[in-house]
Amino acid sequence: EENAPEIDSDQSMKLKAIHKLLWKRQFGLGGLMCILALFQVIMSLTVNLNLVEQQAMMFSNLVLWSFAMTVWGIQLIAYGAWYWKAGKAIANGGKMPESKLQGNGLPYSILVLFAVLHMGGLCLAGVLFREPVNFLVIPIWGMVFGLIYMSGKITVYAEKKKFGKERFKLLTLGASVFCTFLFIAILMVATVSVMSAGHKSEQPVTHISDATVFTAEGQPFERYTENYSLFGSFLMKNYQLVITGRTEGKPSKEWYFQVHETPIGAIHDRLLREADSSGFYRNNGVQFDLPQATEYTVLQTGEVKCYEAICEEEYRYLLYDSDTIVTLRAPERLSGEEFAVIRQSFFQTTMK
Repeated sequence: EENAPEIDSDQSMKLKAIHKLLWKRQFGLGGLMCILALFQVIMSLTVNLNLVEQQAMMFSNLVLWSFAMTVWGIQLIAYGAWYWKAGKAIANGGKMPESKLQGNGLPYSILVLFAVLHMGGLCLAGVLFREPVNFLVIPIWGMVFGLIYMSGKITVYAEKKKFGKERFKLLTLGASVFCTFLFIAILMVATVSVMSAGHKSEQPVTHISDATVFTAEGQPFERYTENYSLFGSFLMKNYQLVITGRTEGKPSKEWYFQVHETPIGAIHDRLLREADSSGFYRNNGVQFDLPQATEYTVLQTGEVKCYEAICEEEYRYLLYDSDTIVTLRAPERLSGEEFAVIRQSFFQTTMK
């Protein structure tokens, strides 16, 4: 009521009551989540950095945790600053100031920044690697902001019409159900359209141009099989190819190819630095100990460089040019003809 009597209590007791009510949420849960988010961000930028660059999901995870850490961090700092100002004001005989970020509200500018980073990264990868499904992030974020806008309009409408609590709940529930079905319908249409466009533009991939050149002790195999595994194609494409040659009555031989492709020079150079570092390990990176390698000079021509190392009776090779890095574990030393096929298969084709 407008003429209701004002209840004035001791300011220090108010501050203690508010702090007792909120400190577990602001400093307890918020602080714990900040630590967890910081740990996730550090892991994503160190050990799992290659995974972040290879998989859109891992990139989204990094952006999400960074966003959460920022929001919780702002709330913790804002609450701490408000508590300090309130205590100082009360000590000087003044009144406790109001806190704008004391609740669970999310600063809209932070949400916009998060959306821009998320959409920008996924769309960039969609262009670089021709992954049209990444562009689904645009209608998804469009619907998120649409729902936020509609929620605000519903609240304004309910206040204007002076709806009671029950009618407001019914209005909100009906709008939520409608928006949910609309969201699912638009997402399904967008998914089918994008996947259909991606399927039409899909190009056949030839992994090894001529597997018959791989031999055991100079003798050809009767049959070959290829096992292809794709680990990701976001800012970097990473896949493994295993060629197995078999001859009746003889043990099979296998060649393990690990391929990294990226048009981004900074990522390419970092992968080579990691290959050049003894004992350094990063998930889904270039696993090759270059300092212990013996340079193989036969194919040191053109832009493709090659290094050879012998480890535990196994031959290991590192081949690379300006945007492709290939590591190979082979049962025998490769011949010039085998090198020529490898070079043609991985270094003279466009990225797929």
